[in-house]
Amino acid sequence: MRKLLTILGAVGLTATSTATVVACGDGNKNPVPETIELGSVQGLDKTITGSEEMTAADALNAFLAIAANKDLEDQVQVKEGEENFVAPTTEAAGKLVIIAKTDSTKYTGELTITIDYKADTIDLGSVQGLDKTITGSGEMTAADALNAFLAIAANKDLEDQVQVKEGEENFVAPTTEAAGKLVIVAKTDSTKYTGELEIIISALSGSQE
Repeated sequence: MRKLLTILGAVGLTATSTATVVACGDGNKNPVPETIELGSVQGLDKTITGSEEMTAADALNAFLAIAANKDLEDQVQVKEGEENFVAPTTEAAGKLVIIAKTDSTKYTGELTITIDYKADTIDLGSVQGLDKTITGSGEMTAADALNAFLAIAANKDLEDQVQVKEGEENFVAPTTEAAGKLVIVAKTDSTKYTGELEIIISALSGSQE
């Protein structure tokens, strides 16, 4: 009888040990996935190009449209709070703060994105409807020629956007024998135009000398 009890006890101990090992093994089959802090993700492009009347949703879409950031798609969202989105202006860059979604299995934390503002600009040489010929006058200066050009109704939109291009060769006063010219350029702070434009100054008549 004692021998039988000893055998049964040994079998019970073995079964208990086996159950314990199996239980521990099952627990290791589903380890908690490791997540990455957004601020430490390598290779992201954290600067996007802004646009007029950009919204937080626009900024997020622009960020995710960049190839380097594709892995964050469906993993992040705009962080709540007005302070987490600042629209860009011509004077200053904006920002967008995004956070990992609560159900993201890859990421945690937040990331600040810089929004550069670059307004769509037009090359002066391609502007339609400009009157590129002005009437010359005796002793005309480059400033006179620019003012005469901007005084024409068709050219009014260029006011405060252009200036005379530096260099003596960019202004040639008209004479009775030949027309003159003026080359203007878009100002560096112009939000509408780029490039340069050559204006023709008609030759003087005999009475204009």
